[in-house]
Amino acid sequence: MGSEDTLKILKRSGIEIITFESDNGIEGLKQRIKQLGDITGNQQQAKQISNSVDTQISGLKHGALNQRGLFLLVHAGRSPSVGGHDTAADQIISLMGAENVARNVNGYKPISGEAIAAMQPEFILVSQRGKPSEKQQVELVRLLPALSLTPAMKKRRIQSQWPCFAGWVVTDFTH
Repeated sequence: MGSEDTLKILKRSGIEIITFESDNGIEGLKQRIKQLGDITGNQQQAKQISNSVDTQISGLKHGALNQRGLFLLVHAGRSPSVGGHDTAADQIISLMGAENVARNVNGYKPISGEAIAAMQPEFILVSQRGKPSEKQQVELVRLLPALSLTPAMKKRRIQSQWPCFAGWVVTDFTH
């Protein structure tokens, strides 16, 4: 959601703003899907999408990773941040049957490469579209040189995608 100032400007422009208050978990996601269906008059389609979410989640739980993972938010011009406790990133890692190594961090917080190396993640989810190319991985290590000390980087277990439930391509990190 945008900043309060942006929302005020949009409201003054006559644009109706609808906000959704719910948690980052699956039930919160399903609640937002239902609310969108109600608002748009597409309740049946919303129910189908909600059922699809249930199916996808049961598949994720079935293929538990039992590994240590990390979500890394990287934006140009900003320090990289990790997704800790009470974030959608934490939910995604948990749904994969993995342990979030940044679970002791509350929310999204900037982090150093050395702190990531100390966490020793076995896989890393990065907030960029598409599978990371060799060039992107080199750039990530240039940005955070200590990242090369992690099991995730040594085994090239890095998955890049836009941070939303529907967009994640779940990679089999068991190999």
